[in-house]
Amino acid sequence: MTLAMQAHSLPVVIVPVFNAFEQLAACLASLDRTLPSGARVQVADDASTDPRIASLIDGWKRGTLLDARIVVRERNLGFIGNVNNAFAECGDADVVLLNSDTVTTSGWLQRIAACAASDPRIATITPWSNNAEICSFPSLCENNPVPDDADRIAEACASAGAPEYPGLPTAVGFCMYIRRVALRQAGDFDAATFGRGYGEENDFCLRVAGMGWRNVLCDDAYVVHTGNASFGPLGEHPGGENMRRLLARWPDYGQLVADFIRADPLRPLRERIVRRLAQAQSPRTPRDQDMSDHTLPFTGERFTPECVREISYEHWHRYAFARGLAHGKRVLDAACGEGYGSAQLAQVATQVTGVDIDAATIAHAQARYGAHANLRYMRADVTALDALPDRSFDLVVSFETLEHVQAQERLLDGFARLLADDGVLLVSTPDKLHYNAGAEPNPFHVRELHREEFEALLAARFPVRRLYAQKLLFQSALWALDGAAGGVQASVQDGEALREGLAYPPLYYVAACARSADALDGLPALSLYGDAQESVYAHYNSEVRKGIAAGGRIAELEAELDALRRTLRPGGTPTDDHL
Repeated sequence: MTLAMQAHSLPVVIVPVFNAFEQLAACLASLDRTLPSGARVQVADDASTDPRIASLIDGWKRGTLLDARIVVRERNLGFIGNVNNAFAECGDADVVLLNSDTVTTSGWLQRIAACAASDPRIATITPWSNNAEICSFPSLCENNPVPDDADRIAEACASAGAPEYPGLPTAVGFCMYIRRVALRQAGDFDAATFGRGYGEENDFCLRVAGMGWRNVLCDDAYVVHTGNASFGPLGEHPGGENMRRLLARWPDYGQLVADFIRADPLRPLRERIVRRLAQAQSPRTPRDQDMSDHTLPFTGERFTPECVREISYEHWHRYAFARGLAHGKRVLDAACGEGYGSAQLAQVATQVTGVDIDAATIAHAQARYGAHANLRYMRADVTALDALPDRSFDLVVSFETLEHVQAQERLLDGFARLLADDGVLLVSTPDKLHYNAGAEPNPFHVRELHREEFEALLAARFPVRRLYAQKLLFQSALWALDGAAGGVQASVQDGEALREGLAYPPLYYVAACARSADALDGLPALSLYGDAQESVYAHYNSEVRKGIAAGGRIAELEAELDALRRTLRPGGTPTDDHL
């Protein structure tokens, strides 16, 4: 998505103001920094009592390059009255209500505008924030700390993947886009019912949803919210008068929000942003730091070393296993991808050649890892390596390649030709029976194999084989601290039965193939891999804690809703006289 939009094609930003001098100063400064010259901003001062506010706004207007309009109310109208007047003062334009206790980030308004343009039935849009209830990042329904570098979070949101613009039960009022057509159809915020504020934006969202409009998250935009969640999905404190009024009009609203929190459909989007941040923070060598512009985005096809947790374990483990066979050897890394594995093998091998069909990927690998004197990268089709001489490699590794090509027989024939008589082939592929069980097929795979098919392909070319299963497992491990060697003992509990061996269905197969049995001497019966940070297990524990916290929060909300319902008469009319 391009951010080069004409300033006057963007929505008008309405900043409702009442005192809060320091927060307002930070908000206005962020608008100057993040909006294009000429973007329209209306500051609506609701008769602030802090005398510093007027001079702050006037000074900002004189110095800003934005198309700024200042409106000062003669008397305090309350949030709803102030905002409704601002709606009218902005004419026919779409608007974004922006709390004065926010700090905006680069590209935020352009991304919201792009979200609005993606579907004419979108009525309201909310971006991510540290403090936005159902739109909070990284933790759902938490007042997360204000980040030290908000633009880094915003960049991760924007680069984590194509925006999906998922639906929400309600916008969150700290930063809320409203389409003008929807505003005309549904009417202004309901000041008669909600008075000075709290709950009015939730009521508006429910009204437009009933008319067929959508409330959505702009999942590639991020805005900091430094204040309290006063305009979150449940409004003021749950026992508040406006909450009673909201539930009197919309009895199912509390359950709607509780169900959304329980289902947490935004979790995958939060997780991909976390992964993107982890990629950006991944430790690098001094050379890699110099090559900060030479990182490949993860597309789902080629693994990159910035990826974390499960996929990282799977890919790094294969190369760690291969490294044990690479000492002093001539190595071919066929379909080397980003190049990280070839570079690892080059640390112990005599010479490593990394081959990939994509020219840009090879250029990246050469730029990032080419300083190794014994490592070269070349562009070639791995099913047609005729330019390489016979018997020229002692070890050929080809991980997660087979399933990507139709010409699997030709691929393996080529590997057999290139291997020295005492050479070893390490090749991996997913198990077709279990890899896609219950999931969408991998769009990059053209020919997945069952175990019998995989073994038949190998047996036709290599008389000696050892087949390994690979899968990420949670295990308790015992190891001898005195370094004593021995066999492998493994057991799996299945109900009351204790079965010997690792009796799990594999997700991947890794095969070691050779012409002679001697070539496979010394291969381990079991290979383990992990990272010092125990990132997979740490992430699991973190998610469990979040789930427990979310369950507790849902229970609190349900109890509060039950208490509020008990204050209503059977016909839905509150027992007090305030309606």
